Amino acid sequence: MKKVLMGLRFLFVSLLLTSCVTTSTSVKKAFGKDMYTRVNISYEVGKEKKVFSTNYHIGKMLPAGTKVRITKITSKVIYFTVVDTKTEFRLYYLPKYTVVPMDKYVERMFSANNEILKKGFSKKELAAIKAGKIEIGMSKAAVLVSYGYPPAHHTPSLLDNSWKYWISRFKTRVVEFKDDKVIKK
Repeated sequence: MKKVLMGLRFLFVSLLLTSCVTTSTSVKKAFGKDMYTRVNISYEVGKEKKVFSTNYHIGKMLPAGTKVRITKITSKVIYFTVVDTKTEFRLYYLPKYTVVPMDKYVERMFSANNEILKKGFSKKELAAIKAGKIEIGMSKAAVLVSYGYPPAHHTPSLLDNSWKYWISRFKTRVVEFKDDKVIKK
């Protein structure tokens, strides 16, 4: 029964992470409106705040639930601004490593509502999410919010029990799961 409940929670949060914006038309309608980040987003610090869809974990972190405004989407770049600070970001979409189409990638990253941190995470999971960390015992759903999506060219299915993340262009990290919980980080 416990495994079924964990699986249902993972499915619910996964659907929540991909349910807000459903088509490229609705993504276009989101321009100029407040949106929220669905996951913690790591970015390179410099004149230009760079984020890569390969999800490198270097630099600083923009927390899940941050209010942003998407200002432009091209075939390779999503431009967005943090509403409170007016800080501009460029999210570089690399389809070779991301695998999902641009509109689906936008759905993974942004939402019209700010409900993601209110969806049944334990206090320990919420603390890890806010710190941008992965801790033993975290659910897959909590890891997705805390660390984002692993690059799909090495983790083709979120149902797999091994997810490979890139810390930088040259360093990786593998997270192992058993029964929907982190057993090795």
